[in-house]
Amino acid sequence: FYGLLEYSAPGDVSGLVGTQPRRPMVTTQILNGSIDVVAPAEAATMDLDYPMLTWAEKALLLYPCPQGTVEDGFAADGSIQCRACDPGTYRDSFALSCSPCPPGSFADSPGTAECQKCPPTTRSANLSASRSCVQCPAGTLCPSGTSEPVPCPLGHFCPAGRMLPSPCANGTKRS
Repeated sequence: FYGLLEYSAPGDVSGLVGTQPRRPMVTTQILNGSIDVVAPAEAATMDLDYPMLTWAEKALLLYPCPQGTVEDGFAADGSIQCRACDPGTYRDSFALSCSPCPPGSFADSPGTAECQKCPPTTRSANLSASRSCVQCPAGTLCPSGTSEPVPCPLGHFCPAGRMLPSPCANGTKRS
């Protein structure tokens, strides 16, 4: 239910009265020992959207700025101005503000709606809000979507820019 609710007047069989237009209120009524569902007659023919949207979902439907941008005050004519999210941040349709790109991803330009994953053998340059990806250093591996390099496994060596570790030759070891 949306809005304030109140009980109907005694003797009124319409059930609950709501403050939201085009949303008939439905309730149960106990009368003479039997329980019935009470709803306005128009409820049977109305085209209702169920499940109902949450308040956060409603706010996103009404949000005036496109993805990748956020509200930035009002123009002289009273319209809402939007500004692009900074590089390293994004705003998709599920948020009301710009968010830092998660670890292992980046946004290199302003106004991004979705961060890109760092390519294999690279990692995000920062732990969050990264604008770019950097090459994984020698002796480490960078699985796709990582922000921190993983040490090369024992018995292997990992040159910079390689996706997989290479086994050490017989009689050698990694130093």
